[in-house]
Amino acid sequence: MNIPVSSSGIVEKMRFKDLLRLRSLTRKIRVRIAAGPNKGSRWSLATRSTFIKGRYEAVRCQILSDLILPGMIVWDVGAHCGYTVLLACRRVGDRGKVFAFEPNPENLWYLRSHIEWNGISNATVFPCALAGEVGEATFVLRGSGTGSLGHIDGGREISVIVRTVDEIVSTGEAVGPDFIKMDVEGAELDLLRGAIGALVTRPVRLLIATHSAQLHEQCRAFLAAQGYEVLEAGRTEEARRNGWNSVSIEPELLAFHPSDRPGEEILAKFRKT
Repeated sequence: MNIPVSSSGIVEKMRFKDLLRLRSLTRKIRVRIAAGPNKGSRWSLATRSTFIKGRYEAVRCQILSDLILPGMIVWDVGAHCGYTVLLACRRVGDRGKVFAFEPNPENLWYLRSHIEWNGISNATVFPCALAGEVGEATFVLRGSGTGSLGHIDGGREISVIVRTVDEIVSTGEAVGPDFIKMDVEGAELDLLRGAIGALVTRPVRLLIATHSAQLHEQCRAFLAAQGYEVLEAGRTEEARRNGWNSVSIEPELLAFHPSDRPGEEILAKFRKT
């Protein structure tokens, strides 16, 4: 079925209850992403129009694309509906691999569908959260498709499996990462603590969305203690002045081992974001 991209705009104009009803009817309808790093990929009509138009966090996605190299092993932690997973799969090519982690059941449906619809063979999905210890935890769902571990804020609660980076690598289920993209709604530091083996075994590039000023500083200090260089996105200073929620996209940290330093052009671009 051919549906013009502009028709997705109706999704953003409806009340929430109508939106849920519309999503249930349209999520299996496939459209092509119009532009950007995933141009031409098949995508669900029921998602945000910024995905379908190829405008989703364009600068951040460009930096992500610059940092991921052919043949890399990429871990996308907090993979959401799979937009950055598709991007990473294109970048790593046949010699690379992408491991996608997402505990939200609604997001998992989209993530798996987008991988299947595009015939992607170099991605593996893990339906779990990552943190500092193996076990189970309460995951709070929000209407935006996001969620967080153990934070009670009025969303619907579900129980999710929690694993660690090092535990998964030790079982052989996934290869240790060359790159980690992390957007985990407050579990950043715990996740890093559960990845200490991976971080000291090989140089890893990390792009981390931080969800509070305290977590930002704690993650920065933790990575520096492991011998990593850590840079801040330019919007961090604004967040410090006006509050962490004052910026439209969470401040980020870019970390890398000195032996695997990205090019200065990429670093300069990141500092301006």
